[in-house]
Formats: sequence, C-alpha cells, structure tokens
Amino acid sequence: RGLTGLLTALAAQPWTPLDVVVVDNGSRDDTSSWIEREHPWVRLLRIQPGLSLAGGINRGMAEAGGEYRLVLNQDIELAPDAVAEAVAVAREDPGCGAVALKLRLLRTPAFLNGLGNRVEGRSWGADNAMGQLDLGQFDHWREVPSSCFAATLVPRAAWEQVGPVDEGFPLYYEDSEWCYRARAHGLTVRLAPRAVAHHAF
Repeated sequence: RGLTGLLTALAAQPWTPLDVVVVDNGSRDDTSSWIEREHPWVRLLRIQPGLSLAGGINRGMAEAGGEYRLVLNQDIELAPDAVAEAVAVAREDPGCGAVALKLRLLRTPAFLNGLGNRVEGRSWGADNAMGQLDLGQFDHWREVPSSCFAATLVPRAAWEQVGPVDEGFPLYYEDSEWCYRARAHGLTVRLAPRAVAHHAF
C-alpha cells in the first residue's frame, strides 16, 4: 500500500489547502514517475544521491509552506480527520513545539504502535504504549517526552525557533533529539489522541 495509501488519505483530508511535498530520497525504481503520473497535485522533490532520513526531512521542511508542517513516513495511512485534529491541538497551545499523532499498527489497527516516544537515561529509545490494545486508556495524556517523526505535526514557528533536524543521526533518534531541543526552548510536545495514523512499521 505504501505511498498509495498515504497519498489517497491525504487527498481525502477535509483540512484544506494541503501543500504536499514528497521527498524522493534517492529511490532506484519508478516512484518519481508514478507520482507524477498518478498524483500530479503533489510536489515532488528529488534528492540525488540519497541522504539520511534526517537530511530528507530537512529538505522537505525547507520546501514546505504553511503555518503547520506534517512530517510523515511513506508507510502511514491517516484517519479522515487526522490533520484537523492535530492542528486543533497545536492551536490550543501557544507554546506547542510538536504534536504527536496516535500511531496504531496498520495490520492490527486495534493495537498501538505508539503515543510519542522516549529515551530514558540508560536504555534504548522506545515508543510509548507500544503493543497495547487501544481502549482510550491513554487519551488523557496531554504531553509526551518526544514525538515519533513517522507522524508529527510541527508549527512552522517552532521549526524556525528550534532549527532543523540534526543530520548526524543517519536513522532513528533524530526526532527525540529535536524534541529535546524544543523542550529546552520551553516548547511543549503535545499528544493528539484523536489524530489517528496507521503505521505499517
């Protein structure tokens, strides 16, 4: 499903206008030509040769417009009102640095992939509540330590204040480090439990 599911879900979002930028980070198949043919409403940004994930995020964020920027992995499918719900959470908090969407597992959608993530003092990073049956038992959470950049909304002003993702992280932890800096700037990392995204993981 991949990009087909993601772009179909984005096109169906009631929140408009959406400026969708797909970063083709050095693909070696016909992804770019497929996007141009099947989704001409999408802006395609080709990066050659391929950069790290962090580098791709930075190029996409630099290209994107708008007051809010939604970072998404290619294997995400959004619920119909996910964008509007995430924006609503950001707008209710003037100090919002990022909004974590509720990630559910695409193949077993009753179960959580994560509600943001965390890196503790002496451990690897982990997704909050991963593998839990989602009964709404965490929906009262307002903040999380960091947000997984598989599906994160970032206000433009926060991105400009905190700066780009550290490209020294080739894969993983770039989101936790960015959120750490956001919190050091006094910004919050919020959770939007009604903004649901399904992740193929």
